[in-house]
Amino acid sequence: MFLKKFFTIYKKILNKSKYMSLLKSAIVIFISFVNFVNDAAAAEKPLHYVFMGIPSYGHVKPTLEIVGALTKLGHHVTYFNVSKFKSQIELVGAKFADYNSISAQNAQPVNSRSMDLSLAYRALNDVMMELWPTILEFKKTNKIDVIIYDQFAIWGRLLAFQYKIPSICSSIMLLRPVEDWAKISTKTPINNTNFSYKEMIDCIACRGADKVIAYTSSDFQTEFKENKNIIFLGNRSNKKHLRGEKFFDDKSLIYISFGTLFNCDFNLLGILIDFFENTSYELIISTGGNKEVHNKLLEKKVSKKIKIYEFVEQEDILSKASLFITHAGASSLYEAIRFSVPMIMIPQMEEQAFNAHKAKKLGLGYILNSENISKSDIQKALDNIKRNWKKYRDASFSIRKTFLNSLNAEAVSFLLLQFGRENKRKS
Repeated sequence: MFLKKFFTIYKKILNKSKYMSLLKSAIVIFISFVNFVNDAAAAEKPLHYVFMGIPSYGHVKPTLEIVGALTKLGHHVTYFNVSKFKSQIELVGAKFADYNSISAQNAQPVNSRSMDLSLAYRALNDVMMELWPTILEFKKTNKIDVIIYDQFAIWGRLLAFQYKIPSICSSIMLLRPVEDWAKISTKTPINNTNFSYKEMIDCIACRGADKVIAYTSSDFQTEFKENKNIIFLGNRSNKKHLRGEKFFDDKSLIYISFGTLFNCDFNLLGILIDFFENTSYELIISTGGNKEVHNKLLEKKVSKKIKIYEFVEQEDILSKASLFITHAGASSLYEAIRFSVPMIMIPQMEEQAFNAHKAKKLGLGYILNSENISKSDIQKALDNIKRNWKKYRDASFSIRKTFLNSLNAEAVSFLLLQFGRENKRKS
């Protein structure tokens, strides 16, 4: 109202005044001052970032350092997920928001050797039907400056598009072209009323987001290195871990884990246990939160050198291990590199096979086919590790350097802040 009256008086004076140029200069200075004050005031106001996650430990854990960095800068973060992640989310200063979705809360490990996206499409639709009312109600009562959504949390993408909110896709998995993701399906399902199958594929591939956070280094994914919309968060921990003088011999610690999603292969773990029971290696096995597999494994009579857990702090174990037998999930791959641990990779589905072949190409380990695996196959893999352990470790250490030279959570949080500020000025 003040500015409107000011301009009205200004126009009257301007038409009569002899000092037209002087008045023009004065008004330009005045407007510049008002803009400066407004920008300065906006810069002081905290932004509100909303994370839309999925109920998977491997997809939540990498995001928490970014969340913590944003809250330390004084900004508000609301993190949507299921109740089992509540304490971890609140520990880094964010406000936990429950999806109120039974389907999401009861999500179980996948008993399959295929990442069939047609099945994922139906599952995500069921989840969205339950949580969408909760999200819409939250939007009505809260100002959202930026939405950051997991690549599988399509409801975050849809909310951002529907309300024209600046958006960032959080890509835990290795970046791949949308065409590659479209191939991972037995058939294209009939579209539901909430979102199309193509929209889900675009979401997984991070297509359409204003920015993308990739939890790797640009040197690890050189094919995307020149994409200015991708923020590479390679240096994923503030904890300092030295290379250490590890070695590999017949009594070394071997860590076995197949992640938290595709981890139902009891027979595979049984074969591995039976093989290593007759060796002098020390074994730590994690079933990734899979209680059923954990309990079945505990029924096996194993020696004291083989320890079986439902869940472990993977980074702590990898800091001591000399070999990692893994499914080659993205987070496990990154953590193995961070601790320079050679790997025997046994992919459980297509995305993990893609990761494993990339790791093999970089000289980080050996691949075993999980189909009809035998003790002789394991022996062959172990012999390969014995011959090439130092070579694998040195290659891993070289890749590790590119991760450590990449951006950390604090640096990424400043980029997210800049992104939020710029979009707030435009709105």
